[in-house]
Amino acid sequence: MLIFFDGSDHSLRGILSVLDDFFRMSGLGINLLKSTLFLDGNDPVILHDMATRFGLSEGSFPVKYLGVPLLPNKMRAQDFQPLIDRLNSRFTSWTNRHLSFAGRLQLIQSVIYSVINFWASIFMLPNSCLLNIEKLCNAFLWSGSTLSAKNAKISWDSVCTPKSSGGLSLRRLAKWNNVLGLKLIWLIFTKAGSLWVSWVRTHLIGSQSFWDITSSYLHGSWMWRRLLKLRHIARSFLFRRIGMGNTCSFGGITGQVGVPLFSRSANNTPVSPAFQSMPLFLEQFSMVIG
Repeated sequence: MLIFFDGSDHSLRGILSVLDDFFRMSGLGINLLKSTLFLDGNDPVILHDMATRFGLSEGSFPVKYLGVPLLPNKMRAQDFQPLIDRLNSRFTSWTNRHLSFAGRLQLIQSVIYSVINFWASIFMLPNSCLLNIEKLCNAFLWSGSTLSAKNAKISWDSVCTPKSSGGLSLRRLAKWNNVLGLKLIWLIFTKAGSLWVSWVRTHLIGSQSFWDITSSYLHGSWMWRRLLKLRHIARSFLFRRIGMGNTCSFGGITGQVGVPLFSRSANNTPVSPAFQSMPLFLEQFSMVIG
């Protein structure tokens, strides 16, 4: 279980007090010696002092949570090695079972891809990691082991095309990782009820438009920067009904409560002082909303 606090003694003391109350009422308590404290900023002196005073263990990154590493920096080769090792162990356990080609294909689609999906839905995995995984899948598909893909009849690109085009409908992992990254962007826009979405909207986006963020670009994590690089793809998939314009902006114009973003003239053209210098665009815009 992860419990977040603001880094102050008062906040941590309050959390421990609540946990003590829970222990007195339920008989279920936490073991402080097995509880680990992490602090943002990675100041070892402050961390040691606070952990000592509250009887907690000192934590350091990366740490594994729900099977994936939590780390403040960009993923390195050793960080995604547990994923490679887990996939390798699966492939090894299947090597001596004399599986047919169709059987190996089914295992890749159902088992291997489900493991990858779990990681890729959390991280934007490095391309080197994804290429490594695809090499393992390619070798196992054609030879039954991960040592060599010398028996491959067609290229991996062809394997990953739809069946209607002569392929086997496997996914290219880099593209699929981008799709799952776009899903995270979708969650930000739909205001999904998660702590991560709330934190991003408050601390990284704030009053800015997601499409125009520049100042917070360097303040976010490496994962946030990877998501921002997907904006040119995400833009074509996100639409919003303007309505009264109270909750969205158009061309830098933000609607106010009770005040329309634009009104229509007698010839049904939207009128706003900010639009008067854009007659051609206004004509196209009125066709879209008309």
